[in-house]
Amino acid sequence: MTTSEQVRRIDEILRGEGVEMSPPAPGIGDWLAALQNRVFEALDAMVPLGFDATRLARPLLWTLAAVGIFALGVFLVAALRTPRAPRRANGSAVLSEVPTKPRSYERDWRSVLESALERGDLAAALEATWWILLTGVAATPRTEDRSTGRSAVRAAGRTDLLPLVRELEALTYGRRPLHRAALEPLARRVCDSVA
Repeated sequence: MTTSEQVRRIDEILRGEGVEMSPPAPGIGDWLAALQNRVFEALDAMVPLGFDATRLARPLLWTLAAVGIFALGVFLVAALRTPRAPRRANGSAVLSEVPTKPRSYERDWRSVLESALERGDLAAALEATWWILLTGVAATPRTEDRSTGRSAVRAAGRTDLLPLVRELEALTYGRRPLHRAALEPLARRVCDSVA
């Protein structure tokens, strides 16, 4: 049996067994090589005759790749350090228990705080503490539109509350886990300050 007969026989056996015989799709390496070749061709077309653009293009391409990888790393570090919403013990995101009476936000949020502390739901208690602070200083409509606690306190003219805002931010966005011993006294001070 010759080599061509062997190849034909193997081909018949593989087709009979239902083996996929089509060539594999090109991988990422082939795509990158084609992209590199196109970049070099475009550079050659733009550079005057007699100049070897590939000597300049290769280091330039590697430099651009290094800058891109660096930018991706910076983006990933920034994304990992971005504060996240508090989570409950089961991993679900904390959802607001929005009070139903619009004129009595502060009183309703205090009841939400008390019930959350009774249940041991520290994330909900922390959120209620934030709402008590923000609704306590929200005397004007322009204050309610502020996006941060610091800007709302400043807009309301209550800069005396900035230390409480910093403590709340540390509990909300800090690296340490939320503890009842840290939250309860802070919530009490917030309630007393906005009363």
